[in-house]
Amino acid sequence: MPLKKEISLVPDSGNSGSAGDRIIFWVSNVLRYIMVFTELIIIIAFLSRFSLDQQNTDLSERLRNQKYILETTTNFEREYSQLQQKLQLVKKLYAQQPKYYDKIYSIIQNTPSDIIYNSFSVTNKDAKINADLSVYAFQEEAIVDFITQLSLNPQIKSISINMIEKKARENKYNINLTLTL
Repeated sequence: MPLKKEISLVPDSGNSGSAGDRIIFWVSNVLRYIMVFTELIIIIAFLSRFSLDQQNTDLSERLRNQKYILETTTNFEREYSQLQQKLQLVKKLYAQQPKYYDKIYSIIQNTPSDIIYNSFSVTNKDAKINADLSVYAFQEEAIVDFITQLSLNPQIKSISINMIEKKARENKYNINLTLTL
């Protein structure tokens, strides 16, 4: 029977004196270390992928949240800016409007207690302030007293009586006035 021979690239320890054998031995040891080092790098890269995937997921989620917050804040800022502009316009218009309070207050102060208001409106046309009044009273003296008080009021420039009416079934007098203030 033929003998089996083994082929080995690593020289025997007893025959390691030649330079070629020593170089082959040294190269095979170095290559072995390089392979182990390369496998360690591959294992570390494989294991670090789990950590990097989690960090990537967390970062993506954080970016989505910040993007949503930014979009929401942008809408809020736009609405806030529009509201500020409207408030500035209202403030400007409010500063330009005539001061009605003193004039209305003087009319109310000259109103006898027997006069009852149906309507009271104030308009500003052609730099003139007009007040349209619709009042009623149950006594004729109250109406006369009211018109007299209005004519004596220095805030009122003119009085125009548009209608005086007494209904037969009702015991009240209706009067419509236009005052120029």
